[in-house]
Amino acid sequence: MSRRFAARTSELRALRSAIEREALRFGFSSDVAATVVLAVDEAAANVIEHSYGDAGLQQETRSTTILVEVITDDRRFEVRITDSGVPYPGKRPGKLDLRKKVEAGNNGGLGLHIIHRVMDDVRYTPRTGPSNTLRMVKYLT
Repeated sequence: MSRRFAARTSELRALRSAIEREALRFGFSSDVAATVVLAVDEAAANVIEHSYGDAGLQQETRSTTILVEVITDDRRFEVRITDSGVPYPGKRPGKLDLRKKVEAGNNGGLGLHIIHRVMDDVRYTPRTGPSNTLRMVKYLT
């Protein structure tokens, strides 16, 4: 699968459906497929919000897109998200103290933790040319 989505939050539903369909077709259980969908949704939402800024949160039609590709082999389900927005520093999230986060009333900033927790391999390549690429892999066990 290779598909472009407009970089706006209203496109996330279609993205989730496409990833779920591909994950189930690949052979993941519905539970594992749901976790992969969650990770991809978080990643795409981060691109829309942080790479494209507040403009990506608007619901109007935008010419800016993200490319989502699913590449598979016998045991590997890879999702690549490519965008042309502002690069993310690309650091792996530190240790999460969920209790402190909840007590502080801060419910944001969990996306990277979810992505790294759910997926088996996560690699981000900030752009050196026109695009950034986030590569997330989940293995069939």
